[in-house]
Amino acid sequence: MFDQKRCNRSKLFQLLFLSLLMFQVASAQELDSKLAQKADFSPTASSAKEQLIQIAQHYKIPMGIEWVIPSDEIRSPRSQP
Repeated sequence: MFDQKRCNRSKLFQLLFLSLLMFQVASAQELDSKLAQKADFSPTASSAKEQLIQIAQHYKIPMGIEWVIPSDEIRSPRSQP
């Protein structure tokens, strides 16, 4: 009986792994097809950030934006006396 439970659990994990693998392959193929599209869109926003957002929305491509503040713009907090 113990071996039967172990066998069933093993089959369940194998099925779960194969399902996740197939999902990843399908997602990668979908993204590849989106990236292979001919560029036919010109963003109208004035800032680079807004242009990236417009492109991501138009082509429905997931995109992340990381905003880095130059070190000369960072102000240290005032020390209290």
